[in-house]
Amino acid sequence: MNDILVLRFQARDTAFELQLKSIKQDAAARNSFGGNMILKGHEALVAELVESRKLIANTLFENLQITHPKKVSSAITEVAVAQLRERQKFLERFYLEKMNPVLKGLQNKKALEPHLDLSSVIDLNEQELRVELARKINEYIHSQGETLYHRIRNQFLNRPLVVIGVIVFATTMAVLAFVSAVLTWR
Repeated sequence: MNDILVLRFQARDTAFELQLKSIKQDAAARNSFGGNMILKGHEALVAELVESRKLIANTLFENLQITHPKKVSSAITEVAVAQLRERQKFLERFYLEKMNPVLKGLQNKKALEPHLDLSSVIDLNEQELRVELARKINEYIHSQGETLYHRIRNQFLNRPLVVIGVIVFATTMAVLAFVSAVLTWR
């Protein structure tokens, strides 16, 4: 799953970098490098964290649908939160690296400090990730069946080789029973 997230994050990183370049170009066109550009960049940074949170939740859900575990561990949420925290650190470093040339020329850096990281929004995003995962895990569990009968039936149907084996066995038994009945009837 980590490999899939890495690939998906690489695509997101490229889009985020292009968005930051666009913000810089827009500021250059208006010759207004400064706090307003940092604020727009921070909005893009927060939006990227939100998209990353959704990407983590969706990737974990896809992983559940592919692997079909019988029991979903609560540790999956902690893994997702750790991924989000790791992504937060990366995005902050990336953002500061891209915005550092602009920051060097500013005189009111102290006023812009809250807009240089994600500390103001990470806790909320962490809670939203927990809620999204709880909803997706619940959706996964219910997709397996509402009752024990449905869950057993779905587990059976999710394994095509077992289904084929049971059909072949049942057909063989039916043919043998028919042959036995015909032979005993004579």
